[in-house]
Amino acid sequence: MRSEALRSSTWALAFLATLALEFARAEYEETSLLRWSITGATFAVCVLAGRFLRHDRAMSPGLGVLAACLLVVLAGLPPVYEWVSRRFFDVGESPELVQLVALRNVMLGLAAISFVPGTSRLSCAVSVFVALGALMFLGSWPGQLVLLLYGFVGMWWLLGANWERMQGHLPIASHRDFPLAASSGSVLLVVLLAVAAAALAGNSPIGSQLTGYFWGAGGNGHSDLFASRGIGNGEQLVAATQQASTFGAVESELFLDSEKPSLYDVFNDLYGDEIKRLDEVERTIALSQDVLPPQHQHATEEQQAGRTFAAVRRRRAKSEQRASAGSANSALILVEGRVPLHLRLETFASFDGRNWSHAENRIASDAISLSIVSRQEKPWVMLSQSSAESDSVNLCNPEHHVLKVIRLATNRVPTPAHLTAAHIDFVDEAGFYGWTKDDVLCLSQRTSIPSLQVIHLESRSFDIEKLTAVPFGPEPESSQRDDEIAELARMWTNGVPAGRHQIEAIVAKLNGPEFKLDPEFTAPADCQNVAAHFLFESQRGPDYLYATSAVLMLRSLGYQARLATGLYARPERYDRVRRQTPVLPNDAHVWAEVRVGSGWLTIEPTPGYTVLPPLRTWSEHATLLFSKIAIWVWNRPLLSLLIAILSVTAARLRREIIDFVLWLFWQLRCWWSPAHQVFATLWLLELRGRLAGMPRPSSTTISMWYPAIAKGISGEAFEASEQLCSRLERYLYSAAAGQHAANSPSDLETCRLVLQHLSLGAFSCARRNHFPSLNGLA
Repeated sequence: MRSEALRSSTWALAFLATLALEFARAEYEETSLLRWSITGATFAVCVLAGRFLRHDRAMSPGLGVLAACLLVVLAGLPPVYEWVSRRFFDVGESPELVQLVALRNVMLGLAAISFVPGTSRLSCAVSVFVALGALMFLGSWPGQLVLLLYGFVGMWWLLGANWERMQGHLPIASHRDFPLAASSGSVLLVVLLAVAAAALAGNSPIGSQLTGYFWGAGGNGHSDLFASRGIGNGEQLVAATQQASTFGAVESELFLDSEKPSLYDVFNDLYGDEIKRLDEVERTIALSQDVLPPQHQHATEEQQAGRTFAAVRRRRAKSEQRASAGSANSALILVEGRVPLHLRLETFASFDGRNWSHAENRIASDAISLSIVSRQEKPWVMLSQSSAESDSVNLCNPEHHVLKVIRLATNRVPTPAHLTAAHIDFVDEAGFYGWTKDDVLCLSQRTSIPSLQVIHLESRSFDIEKLTAVPFGPEPESSQRDDEIAELARMWTNGVPAGRHQIEAIVAKLNGPEFKLDPEFTAPADCQNVAAHFLFESQRGPDYLYATSAVLMLRSLGYQARLATGLYARPERYDRVRRQTPVLPNDAHVWAEVRVGSGWLTIEPTPGYTVLPPLRTWSEHATLLFSKIAIWVWNRPLLSLLIAILSVTAARLRREIIDFVLWLFWQLRCWWSPAHQVFATLWLLELRGRLAGMPRPSSTTISMWYPAIAKGISGEAFEASEQLCSRLERYLYSAAAGQHAANSPSDLETCRLVLQHLSLGAFSCARRNHFPSLNGLA
């Protein structure tokens, strides 16, 4: 019979936790007599049910089933009541509070059957969670006072539970010893708690994955009209009042006064101002002030075809650079989805040694058609090419990203490579979109994307593993060919198969230690070929010199390549709480692209930057892994044969290997006291019996089982096992065992002798031959 006082304190904890929860509900919902009546009725029903079940527990064979049904009904009533209230009466309660009420009912149900061993402690544990959940909502002193009383009663409950556990277990002798097990367990618990705290604190991956499972955490993508808290992550959020970057794309006065940099501004701030050649400067003429365009009109300059990207620049002084270029508040866009991500804004095909410019003419097969389709009652613009059907075998599954444009003065949409669809809410006309000559989606009816605009993108990247050979494309006629660069490219790819392997070889060389990424470095002002200067002289520079060199080297090998500029969503900036990646002005980036069929493959030659890996299914991952293993085996036949032989041998001798490992553990445990030696020997014998398929029957004692097996082996083994069993009984049942064992040097020799005779082979032999001494035992 469990202590009546312990059951009473369990009910007291349940009552106080219930009262605290009701105070919490009253702070967020209007107090009603009906709610208090339902809570009181639930509490009374659980008390009466507990008395009934306790009175009839001896004569009711189905008590366990009845108690389980009671818990299921109590836990299911709050969600059902909430659904009926919302469905028929248009009223409801916060989802967090509904979950807490369901948990409270489970607590009361466990308290009702607290006479069953273990349920009282379980009810107390559940009450802790109910009290903590109520604490999240409490702000007034009555509820906090109730929780304070709950803490005092909880201490009383712990004392009573500990005293009850100690009753009937008084020691017959005592001696001073170091509590190794308790101390080790305490240290391990502290370490685990510290690790858990470090894992759950801040912007950690584990903590971010668990936030959606705690009440009031928010940020799990679900919205509810009756929710009392939560941050959400949708397109319609409350306006920011202090720090705009902590919120989503919403109308806020913080954004109205913020400066919107153009692409021209972003690249000039990051790389420096362009340096024009003397002949370019001489062609310029002075204009009077009255014919100059307004200052704000230079933002549309990146939208004009034929605009150049200079590879020869002058670094700005620190005083001229924007101080907020790297701060979180200066985010240009927010990206939701997998990162790292290259967002293309411009591409350049012609290079004269100093400047990149757009392609003059497009290939006819590159024509993009735009059409509007409806997906889940949302208008999506679909991008299709007549020559894109053959590329589908090399493309990955569609991948979705969401862009929240904060401040960027351009009508070009930052998009990943091989864009297939885009969506802007309420935009249902294809004429609103456009496709530029350099393969970028734009809003053709606007000069810039509205601030705080949300854009959904769908893209399909190329799977590099599926590209056995990248098709060669014609080299643009306007590009400048350098024989030294071409010779270096052939040397780097000597003996490398054509296709993606040659591309990877070029990228690997540029990522090697011979070249150093230096964003502050600039080519000399009079340099006529920045790529040659970078490859053969300086071997250092910013990302646009890496990309320029990669494009020229790939073109010299016969690949159609081009330069791409845009933004780079860094994985280290990913905010796991809000599940978005801010892109700052200093995240402007330049990379290379190679023509594959009708699309373009993103190439990243700059160290420290990576390309987003393909989005594959589980079956594709398994197929890829199997193919890589097959290729590895095919290329290393002798080593593969040796590994196969060793694997088969290990599989055949798995029991012997496991037994050897267990024997090593036994050797370590023998460094402790003689009692540890005896217990470790018994532990190893038990495991050997299980490995041999002959475990000791639960109805057979140790002193009967192991001497019977040893008797079938030899008389010496029988005598040693008898001695081991006698020592085991002494350590288990003698109060002064430690004093006798201190002067027993023969214990270790006895244990070794028993393990020598009762080996894994001896157990297997006993199982096969069934020793006569085992009759009646097994």
